[in-house]
Amino acid sequence: MRGFRPWRSGGFRLAVSCTEGAVFVLGAWFLTAFLVWKLGLPPMGVLRFFAGVSFAAGAFLSGRRMGLHGRHRGALEGAACGMVLEMMRVAVSLTQGGLPMHLAAHTVMLCLAGAAGGIVGVNTRRRKPPN
Repeated sequence: MRGFRPWRSGGFRLAVSCTEGAVFVLGAWFLTAFLVWKLGLPPMGVLRFFAGVSFAAGAFLSGRRMGLHGRHRGALEGAACGMVLEMMRVAVSLTQGGLPMHLAAHTVMLCLAGAAGGIVGVNTRRRKPPN
């Protein structure tokens, strides 16, 4: 036995990848909040656009990490990352007192972004294998 290889476990890869995506989304939100604080409040459509883009980028990054370490089934595992981020978004919305708007559109957007990231991650060349 060559030892414990956590990146071969699908659950471990999913947890680490989705955590990375969620951290990216929170960082983008903090950056947006800082810009709103410094520059003033933009129209609500602009804030919704940035929220959607930050979630899509987080799903893409988590799908890419999943595909980079899994090296197979990138689209499927990336879409799973998008679904986990969508479940996080719905859970936060429900704790704030309401169901999120455009649930189906956001689910499709995050699944497609995660799947694209997974495909990019699988097809990315690497110099040495990760731990």
